Amino acid sequence: MQPLSTLFFLSALAVGLVSAQSNETEPIPVPSIGPWLYKGCANEVPPLGRTLNGPSVSGNITAESCAMFCTNQDYPLAGLEYGVECYCGYSLQNGATYNQDGCNMPCFAKPSEVCGGHDRLTVYENKDFVFPKIVQEFDGYKTLGCHTEGITERTLAEYSFVDPELTVPLCIDTCNSKGYKYAGVEYSTECYCANDISAQTTQVPDDQCNFKCAGDKKTFCGGPDRLVVYADSAKVNQYTEPRLAKRFYRY
Repeated sequence: MQPLSTLFFLSALAVGLVSAQSNETEPIPVPSIGPWLYKGCANEVPPLGRTLNGPSVSGNITAESCAMFCTNQDYPLAGLEYGVECYCGYSLQNGATYNQDGCNMPCFAKPSEVCGGHDRLTVYENKDFVFPKIVQEFDGYKTLGCHTEGITERTLAEYSFVDPELTVPLCIDTCNSKGYKYAGVEYSTECYCANDISAQTTQVPDDQCNFKCAGDKKTFCGGPDRLVVYADSAKVNQYTEPRLAKRFYRY
């Protein structure tokens, strides 16, 4: 894969050459950085996409700074590549595996540490990480799972708002206070309310609603054209609303 910065890549190569000539000791991984433990050397799979496909940063990267960056971004894996790049992710993607050769490039900012290599990532894992999840129930509203937006209309079309600090409780409380029996969170910051659900929506696997809530990084708030729908269990009855029972209730 192409590096984020050709300049940094060339600089890292230069550092590697100098290090190889002036030091007999090869750069090595850091065994641990607080809760972060060295996981191994993983490969990139260029035709398929990034191995760690979360946030990234490049520059004067060290194992410590990369781990801190991924901590702040709330991801459990941190990977260093090309001497100057840092990637975060939940898991290795696109068929990548550990126990690879080729993680031998020194970190540009700290040559005693190894920062991956050409299409190779030095990966660390946060052993204390708590994965985000879909809120299953709040204040009488239960989740109906992840759903698509309609093709020509919103799934929940009666009221909506955007909040840069959105949480599931905030969305449900708002919808409830306005008398709506359905609430939905979408795209991290969007909340939708309604008393009816569009017939155009379909239920999809929960992992398609994988955007974290803007106001709570440990919970999911939908995704692009995907929303987690909640229903007031006191007002929505699978026996009195057969269309919803057929579409949403799969017990």
